[in-house]
Amino acid sequence: MTQSERQARRAWAAARRKHIKRGNLYHVEFQHDPDCAIYTRERLCNCDPHRVLKDDRGRTLARVEGAGEFDPLELMGGGGMRQLQVRFLMRVHGMTEAQASALCALIWEAS
Repeated sequence: MTQSERQARRAWAAARRKHIKRGNLYHVEFQHDPDCAIYTRERLCNCDPHRVLKDDRGRTLARVEGAGEFDPLELMGGGGMRQLQVRFLMRVHGMTEAQASALCALIWEAS
């Protein structure tokens, strides 16, 4: 069954609301087409990537196709991306919150 881009975006938003819980770690994959402009100097998506939400063990929780071009700010609601990055650094690399926050500040200010 094919769905419109609007239906796919709504399905992606519903999957995020359903599966993403506070205090847990998640991976979001955007699987771009091989000929997508994201792989060129411009770094701007012009394909229709598949969106995959995985838990911290790599199990697929949701997969949505046809939701339109990738927008890097779509997961930034309320500064959550920075908080997610801090938590990831603390958990995976054993950093303190202050160390992880400082590193995130360097990363986010440079981009």
